[in-house]
Amino acid sequence: MADPRFFCGLGTQKAGTTWLAQYLRGRGDVLTPLVKELHAFDHWFLPRDFAWVPARLAQDLAAANPARAAELSDRLAMAGPADYLAFFRRRLRPHHLAFGEISPSYALLPPEGLAAIRDLTPTTRAVLLLRDPASRLLSAARMEARKKGRALAEQVVATLGQPLALARGRYEEMVPRVESVFPPGRLLILFTETLFTDAAIARLCDFLGLPFRPGDYAAVAGGAPSDQEKPSGEMRAAARAAHADTYAWARDRFGDALPEAWRG
Repeated sequence: MADPRFFCGLGTQKAGTTWLAQYLRGRGDVLTPLVKELHAFDHWFLPRDFAWVPARLAQDLAAANPARAAELSDRLAMAGPADYLAFFRRRLRPHHLAFGEISPSYALLPPEGLAAIRDLTPTTRAVLLLRDPASRLLSAARMEARKKGRALAEQVVATLGQPLALARGRYEEMVPRVESVFPPGRLLILFTETLFTDAAIARLCDFLGLPFRPGDYAAVAGGAPSDQEKPSGEMRAAARAAHADTYAWARDRFGDALPEAWRG
């Protein structure tokens, strides 16, 4: 049998990465960490924006069960890509057909950070999920509003003013940057709006060298509580306006493959 294939989920945030991680872990033949987001390459290659990572991981370590604590300790001890790969190699078992992790902020990495991921193994695969940018931003704002106890309208205004939050949906910058590093056969782009289907999961399985197994498409992972305030039409219009260039680029780039939700 071929060696297990390494993959890295690059993101993007609020695009279905939690559901995807749960699907892969639940298969049994894919090794993924108990710690969904290792935040290794963003911490190493975007230190200004991700300087908080070690403190957050150390905080999680203090409350973790033994298995999760062992992973967090190993992550905190990583000094570079070689340690990152060794983290997985120590945990691989004969039944694993693929191994990897998903950290949504990796979609923000500069080319040298993406190249460090690509070069971990000769067959590294990258998966990038794209969600309608306005819906993605508003979902992120709802998450932050819950964490901070803010009114959603206040948080949306704050999110629209944060360059890092906007960069997570600037696909016209993100996708060409990722494609400049990962050649077509080693990069899979999927849309959140069509992810929860046999067709999309079959493409993913083929890409990762896995036998097809359907997912639990009715399960919602990481979604907002049903009783939380929902974005207004005004909020949605503001979010779409902030991504006007992204929508224009996406129509040209993906054509008829672009999900209907993106078309307004």
